[in-house]
Amino acid sequence: MPTVRQRYSRIALAVLVVTIAVLGWWFTRGPHSVDCSFPLSMAHITFDDWAAFGDTRGYVEPCGCNPETDLGGLQRLQAWIQKDKKVSNRPIFCLGGMYPADSKVPENLGKVNFVSSFLSLQAQKSPQVLPCLVGRTEWDARDQLGDSLNGFLLSNQSQQNPMFKEYLRLSNALVFGFLEDSELKLAGNELLDGWKASVRGSRPETKKILLFSGSDGALAFFEGSEWFDLIISSNTSPLDAEPDKKEKEKPGRLLRSASTYMVPSFGQGVLQSVKKPSSAASATQPSEATEPLDGNSMVFADLRSPVLWLGKDDVAELGPDDPVAGLYKKYNDTQGDLFELWMGSRQADSESSSFAGAESCKSCHADAYKVWANSKHAHAFATLEGKSKDQDLECISCHVVGFDSKDGFPATGKGDWKDSQLKNVQCENCHGPRKDHVANPTIKSAAPDAKAVCVSCHHTPHSTDFNFDERWKKIAHGHSK
Repeated sequence: MPTVRQRYSRIALAVLVVTIAVLGWWFTRGPHSVDCSFPLSMAHITFDDWAAFGDTRGYVEPCGCNPETDLGGLQRLQAWIQKDKKVSNRPIFCLGGMYPADSKVPENLGKVNFVSSFLSLQAQKSPQVLPCLVGRTEWDARDQLGDSLNGFLLSNQSQQNPMFKEYLRLSNALVFGFLEDSELKLAGNELLDGWKASVRGSRPETKKILLFSGSDGALAFFEGSEWFDLIISSNTSPLDAEPDKKEKEKPGRLLRSASTYMVPSFGQGVLQSVKKPSSAASATQPSEATEPLDGNSMVFADLRSPVLWLGKDDVAELGPDDPVAGLYKKYNDTQGDLFELWMGSRQADSESSSFAGAESCKSCHADAYKVWANSKHAHAFATLEGKSKDQDLECISCHVVGFDSKDGFPATGKGDWKDSQLKNVQCENCHGPRKDHVANPTIKSAAPDAKAVCVSCHHTPHSTDFNFDERWKKIAHGHSK
């Protein structure tokens, strides 16, 4: 007869085995599916005002390297949604494109799971955030994402796939969604006639809204039909684009046609509408590019910019108890797991590595070493440590030596990687591995293309206004011996 202690020990062992099995399944099955189902009718939502976001492309947070591109991120979007729903019951449209451009690569696992959970939370906690349009990134990864797309809006595919909704019904409006793809062609009048038939019997005053992702030709067709009171477009920038500040500097870029705006790329801001100002107010309001867009009571906000940009100072920080803050912690934990896996492939130690580290250069190149030691490059890794990003592979690549070489950072073997002599941006980032040169100074190698090395990291969004000739003056150096 087992004792009480033995029984508890067996129970604890069983729990441990099950926990390990579950964790193993979790990390080997790929992105997890989250059912983002929304109710079909949103009759409590009134279309008198609206806002729209989308095309975050898995952009969980801005890198923060450059204050001018420190915009967007799902945490700031959540903070704005929480603030907006306290003062408004307006619908918030999601234009899709929420997932990374390539959701299948392991490096994007954390982002995919974050986005799925984020959208699921909106369905549960923020009813004014309407189901997302199926955008380019969702459609490309639909087989992988599975039930995570349940309840998304895609009017031109809902008959073939019941997972997608044909339209959403608000108290005084109907919302349709259209995606054009190599597999999803514009069916023209046949498609539009089908939509009209499906909502026949709606009140004449009911507004019709289209969330749109497609070509200029398809957009012109829907605008020319004059059936929709409002069309909002997804962002048209290439999926391999990088976040920059161009849209904020010139928001007219977001005006896709005479009457259709598109949401900012990478979720850097929220597109909004307000009531049309009075004619007297309009006469005194400066305008960048356009007059009011139509004769309806709904026009885009401030004629100078239709966007609320989500900068560091534009929205409050999320409280620690906000569920999205919890998602962000899980995301960072996943990035840490990826870092550990990556570190497992870095077998070189300080003896076998071809990199020497800046300290080895000091005795012969004292003047150059001094210039480096007084530069920001010498403290690049500390910047990541201060932001708790020293285990994020997307960040450390430009803050260490030899990231792209198997014998590069950390080159500590089984030692503590935090003691690596290859932290920070050092001499060998530009000059290449130099351990053989340290051992035998007569061994020379070709001079590096300094500009090419610099712009490999100093590019958008990290350094949008990088000027090599000006920046080089700050670190110019030569041989001291």
